[in-house]
Amino acid sequence: MGAHRTPPPPAPRGRPVNAAVGLPARRDERLGAAHLPGLLALEESGFSPRERWSGRSWTSELARPGNLALGVYSGEQLVAAGIIGVLFGDAELLRIVVAPAHRGRGLATGLLARLLAAAAVAGARRMLLEVRHDNTPALALYERAGFTRTGVRANYYGPGADALLMQAVVTPPDTNRPGAAEGGRS
Repeated sequence: MGAHRTPPPPAPRGRPVNAAVGLPARRDERLGAAHLPGLLALEESGFSPRERWSGRSWTSELARPGNLALGVYSGEQLVAAGIIGVLFGDAELLRIVVAPAHRGRGLATGLLARLLAAAAVAGARRMLLEVRHDNTPALALYERAGFTRTGVRANYYGPGADALLMQAVVTPPDTNRPGAAEGGRS
């Protein structure tokens, strides 16, 4: 018998996001199999072959019950994506990626906030993740979002490349706020 997985939360509503000066308008969107070409282009834009997820990995995770992927578009280009899985009251941040040309603009921060909100809607009480010990930008992002270090997997990414385990408490949605029931932000 397979593990019981929590159904995915409702898709957050796509909405325009204020763009930085000189950039096309951005929008958030729930991702599925039809977005695979954009996801692969995003992976190839800034990650070595050893670091990037393959088409098989994305296809498998997008199809898994209880998983939710969100993307951020600038014009027609996917510039950031994240995916979580929710199982038995825990959410796991499986992947978050931002195109190199769009880093430092708050996309990862906003995307992580949306994924945490979606995890709360799905009933998660905490979110778990693992991150390479020397990924300073990711560590700063997670710590700003309230994640704390809970352990280490020595040599997880190869000799001398440890994985840090982190977790954060997932705050239930404010059901009095418009859009909260859908996992959106007002």
